[in-house]
Amino acid sequence: MDKFIPSLGGLIGGYALIHTPVPAEIALVLDVVGAIAMIAFSGILMYQGIRSLR
Repeated sequence: MDKFIPSLGGLIGGYALIHTPVPAEIALVLDVVGAIAMIAFSGILMYQGIRSLR
């Protein structure tokens, strides 16, 4: 539970990176970084949830 808030913050941060209005040159980079962050942090949250069932 102590790592839930930072992981949730990373997930929300990735979502914010995807939906930030920026120039077209930077948009692709932020979309990729945001998608990777969302996948990574959602995986961390799923892993912690499954581990806490033990």
